[in-house]
Amino acid sequence: MDSPHINSVALEQVRKDFFARGLEVTTWARANGFSAASVYRVLNGQSRARRGESHHIAVALGLKPPPSELPSFASPPSMRKEGLR
Repeated sequence: MDSPHINSVALEQVRKDFFARGLEVTTWARANGFSAASVYRVLNGQSRARRGESHHIAVALGLKPPPSELPSFASPPSMRKEGLR
């Protein structure tokens, strides 16, 4: 399943927001625990932000929705073996 595509309009809006607030990307990256280079790659569209740090950056910037609250690797109850401890 492909991750949602980050469109260029959303990227441009985030860049404009940084400018309007007078906030440096490097400062935001440090404050949020990200590599500045990785943030720039996401903002420039060089990273598809599918997983790892770039995915977390896209979520933090509001470019992607946060992941579901359900654990993604847990098997559904119907798949679990009952009675085993």
